[in-house]
Amino acid sequence: MSDVRQILEGRRSAIDAGLEPLQKEYAAQRERLLETEQRIRALLKEREEIETVLKTLGEPTPPRITIMDAVLAVLDRKPNGMTAQEILAELNEKYFSGKLLRTSLSPQLSRLKDRDRKIDLRGDQWIKLPAQPSLFGTNFKRRF
Repeated sequence: MSDVRQILEGRRSAIDAGLEPLQKEYAAQRERLLETEQRIRALLKEREEIETVLKTLGEPTPPRITIMDAVLAVLDRKPNGMTAQEILAELNEKYFSGKLLRTSLSPQLSRLKDRDRKIDLRGDQWIKLPAQPSLFGTNFKRRF
């Protein structure tokens, strides 16, 4: 029986020797985990406070752009021109959140063409005219 006892006591000593570093590692990892959890809780609390303040401030209002300025900005990016329907779709996507109606766009296109002479209609394409036409080599026709 003493052989069995020696084997078991030897194994118990080996287990104890193996447990001690694992228990120390566990304690260290647990401590780091608790520190991480505290940092997470602090950041979440701060974020919640920020959300509360932002709600009291209300939604920011985007800068207001006129229909005519928006048309000119869109046509700046499309030198080959766009149809009125394409302009309307792009304006609604970029500036007016789908709220701009064709009936509001058409008069602005006419004003930009006839009164301001900043755009021209060629076929079904609206084209932005150069800001200062060149005296030599102009390739557009202005209607009077």
